[in-house]
Amino acid sequence: MQLKTFEAPTLDEALQRVRTVFGNDALIVSTDGPRKGGLVRVTAAREHHERVHVSTPAAAENGIPVSDPIPLLRYGLADSGVDGDLADRLLVAAQNVLTPVAPAVALAAAFDGVFRFRPLTTGDGTGLLPGNARRKLMLVGPPGAGKTVTAAKLAARAQASSFSVRTATIDTRKTGGAAHLEALAAHLTIGTNIAQSPAELEALASGSRSDFTIIDSFGVNPFDADDMDELGAYIEAAHAEPIIILPAGIEASDAREMVARFVGLGCRRAIVTRIDLTRRLGSLLTAFNDNRVDFCDVSVSPDILPPAHGGLRPLNPVALARLVLPDPGLVRPEELPPEPKRKSAPVIKAWNPAS
Repeated sequence: MQLKTFEAPTLDEALQRVRTVFGNDALIVSTDGPRKGGLVRVTAAREHHERVHVSTPAAAENGIPVSDPIPLLRYGLADSGVDGDLADRLLVAAQNVLTPVAPAVALAAAFDGVFRFRPLTTGDGTGLLPGNARRKLMLVGPPGAGKTVTAAKLAARAQASSFSVRTATIDTRKTGGAAHLEALAAHLTIGTNIAQSPAELEALASGSRSDFTIIDSFGVNPFDADDMDELGAYIEAAHAEPIIILPAGIEASDAREMVARFVGLGCRRAIVTRIDLTRRLGSLLTAFNDNRVDFCDVSVSPDILPPAHGGLRPLNPVALARLVLPDPGLVRPEELPPEPKRKSAPVIKAWNPAS
């Protein structure tokens, strides 16, 4: 049995939050209040039960307004691996959206209230936003996350926006690591530079007069202190904003700890790769929420050119909601099977305003 405490200004609002998160069959364990700050506290419980899997009809549309999107959102979040306090916060936030509303819109509103979205690319993914100009960006992450290809994609979008761009790499550990970015940059006719030490990178970055300086880095083991210290020295030398490049599909606990280690190096934004190969994003949502990392962009394919089809897109609340909810659309709430019926239980303790 799972216990959770809910607080709200009134008892009715607290009970509504219980129903939103736990469903109509929640067991009210106790009520208490108003407490300090004028909030009523309700402790509720629900029994653990097997989640019923729902097949998604291909004809379902995620833009159809419904009177109650919560059952579908509860299913979608659970199916994507979003659970615990984050799922509860999102459901409570979505419950406050006026209905009827399309479920994707309700979830997008919830995401907008919980996460921050600071993309690099323009709305159509073909260019870079002017507000990021004169920036030095260093792409960091574990081996194989897609840093080099992402650097090339960003360079291509800078060109498409008529920005000057310079690429550099410190990936001299891996055989062919620097050569990979050199080949991609040559294809974009911009060339690249290799820095063998933090001092070389500092000279290279400080001498850049381009609108964008995009720096590719070697893959690091975020659980290896020496690896992270070496990367940190390069980040400091470049005076660059480090952006995490992280593939979707990482196990939840590993993702949370990985992100925490990169935050320790100053990372505050993340680009998610391999989104086309992963259906469940719960581990990354939880990791970014726990570490206060902002969503940046997502890579939906390995293509670099042309920018219009190069697979790098800005991530916003609506795009994230569509990724989390069933694809290609949504199951309407009336198509969801009813939750398993459980025996009701009496309230163990009731709040008496006179007490």
